[in-house]
Amino acid sequence: MSARKPGAPYATAEAAAASRWPLGLLAAGCFLLPVLGGRITVEAQPYGGGFGALLASLWEGSEAPSLAHALIALCFALSCALTLIRSKVVQTPANRLALPLAFLTLAVVASVALSSFKWTSLVAAAEWVMYPFGFLAAILSAGRGRGPLLAIAALVAGCFLVATMGVMDYWQMRAIDPSWRIFANWTNPNALAGMLVIGFFLALGLTMVQDRINALAAGGAAVIIGFALMLTQSKGGLLALGAGLVALALAFLSWVRIGDSKAQALRCLGALAALAAIVLALKFAPTQGPEPDKGGGVGFMSRVSNSSGTSEQSAGFRTLLWKSSLDLIKQNPIGNGISTFRFYSTRPGRVSQTHLAHQSYLQLASEAGAFAALALVAFGFVFIRECFRGARKLPPERNLLRAGCFAAFVAAAVHNAVDSDLYFFGSGMALFVVMGLGAILAADALTPEQAPASGRYPVAIVPILATLFLLWAGKVELAKGQVVYAMATGDFDQAVQGVKDLAGSSFGDAEAAFLEARVSQGQTRISALERAVQLGPTPRHYRALADEKLANGDVTGAKTALENALNWDPNNLPALLRLMNLLSSAERLDEAKQVARRLIATEASTAFSVRAIPELMPTETLLARVFLAESAQGSEKENLLRKAVDGFNAYRSVTAAYIQSLTKDSPDLQIGGVGRKEVAATMAIAAKAAKELAAYYRASGDLRRSDAALSDAAGFEEAAAGFGG
Repeated sequence: MSARKPGAPYATAEAAAASRWPLGLLAAGCFLLPVLGGRITVEAQPYGGGFGALLASLWEGSEAPSLAHALIALCFALSCALTLIRSKVVQTPANRLALPLAFLTLAVVASVALSSFKWTSLVAAAEWVMYPFGFLAAILSAGRGRGPLLAIAALVAGCFLVATMGVMDYWQMRAIDPSWRIFANWTNPNALAGMLVIGFFLALGLTMVQDRINALAAGGAAVIIGFALMLTQSKGGLLALGAGLVALALAFLSWVRIGDSKAQALRCLGALAALAAIVLALKFAPTQGPEPDKGGGVGFMSRVSNSSGTSEQSAGFRTLLWKSSLDLIKQNPIGNGISTFRFYSTRPGRVSQTHLAHQSYLQLASEAGAFAALALVAFGFVFIRECFRGARKLPPERNLLRAGCFAAFVAAAVHNAVDSDLYFFGSGMALFVVMGLGAILAADALTPEQAPASGRYPVAIVPILATLFLLWAGKVELAKGQVVYAMATGDFDQAVQGVKDLAGSSFGDAEAAFLEARVSQGQTRISALERAVQLGPTPRHYRALADEKLANGDVTGAKTALENALNWDPNNLPALLRLMNLLSSAERLDEAKQVARRLIATEASTAFSVRAIPELMPTETLLARVFLAESAQGSEKENLLRKAVDGFNAYRSVTAAYIQSLTKDSPDLQIGGVGRKEVAATMAIAAKAAKELAAYYRASGDLRRSDAALSDAAGFEEAAAGFGG
């Protein structure tokens, strides 16, 4: 029996119905990408259990992002598998497309062997393995007919839903804060922008190829998605928007005869004009919240118009991350393991620990090797070539829809140059799916191949296995979240039982071992921490191991653990402070003073001065000055205490005020490990230091400065009391 040719009618109704399953699954996956794909894996978050909590976690929580990603992956995996199993003749990408994609996948998988954080890299590799199968699912399941249109419409619908959520959120917050940046259900506004810019250009493509009511609906979706993109106030999003518009215009002028497509062009321009009108109207509308100031203000889009303050901080921090990525590539060109940048980001000494490099290509090169990044770039350039090859010979509708895909690809590629969008499963998979749809709509990017079962079945099983592993990882994430929840609510027995359950399922997971240590005692706790260090040698785990060894009288072991932490992060302030205190307690004062001076020296590093959250000011160097002042004399003592008190004053006016504003309605909230309790303790130490400075000035006869220091001490004590100290 011969296979059906592309575009030919199906022989039976059963065959037609069977073909709709892969396409339906493809469309479902496309819809879910923006809805469930906006979270990344972080440390375990409290999870109370129950069906309602599970749905909330999938929708907008951070308790089990791998589980949400597995649901998306399942759609694409089944779409691929059904087509491969049922069809003897399948559409396959040309070798010039397939080879760089295969090299990229192999490099990512191989990087797991290089990783010192095996569980983290395995979970990330499972997601990256799904990217080529998203590309393949689009090719296999969409076909040359109406399939690409349906898949694009589903992706636009998902973006429209998320954009609508963001717009509604902004409208509720506008009266309180007109400069509010929307998140929808994504981790941060910049990541959301990376997803919305794809949906925006796909919606414009639909607007140009649909008629009447469908064109109006697509144009309306484009306006809402574009408006939400503006509300993210992502400068990278605006850069990508501009690049996408240039690409769309270039494709339109190169592929389509303008005389034959005036109506389509006008529909697209109409959507853009409507978006511009809404943005301008809101920009110049009367402000309902705090009045904007002349320097950029707090009004609509103020973050974009204001080039000072936190915007410069963000740009400076991003530049340091890129330099750190280059440093890591130079140190190890073959990579350190996929998704391990957060653990290595501190090694060059430029930044504090940061999860993402804010640049997909550099981050991929630092993790999976320079070869992986080159393969990704080569894949993109070949795709661009395929989009232009023979385009003039194709029907206008096909060219216009591909123009939307091409513009979405260019916009996403540009946004990936300023953010790590490929590390968000939603936007990462969407990019590969769009490229697959663009390849379908191209003239000569695919080849029908007679594929024997021995070749099709192994390919079909790979995405299924990757999806099953993501489901397993999601289960482990929820189990860890239940342990954290039990500890937070004081249910120690449940926490212990949860750790026992984890022991049989979380092989290679350092965080599971760390949680076991938190509910254990004595030697069992030390053993669990040593296992956590072995599976995930992070400064956090080393510090915990040092604390436990010191509590058990093993000073040498504690010192070794802290020195190992500093090998990973030479500017790790908590580790340096612990080492200083350890040496001081062991009466090794000269060594303790050397560490204290090393602590103070970190103030000259960019890792100290440029922070991810500038409002969170470190206090470790101030404590080092207080320690050195205890044995100092004369002007040296005065200088140390004065700089410490000045630093504490800055901390009170910036960090304390920041924590105060965020914890007004949530007293137990912590930001970067800092909450009301930590601020109160810091202010108590500051008050003591100010009193010592006042005593020094009084002894030297400088009563004016003594009174000023006492005034500072009173302010610190008042602040400590205000935070519950």
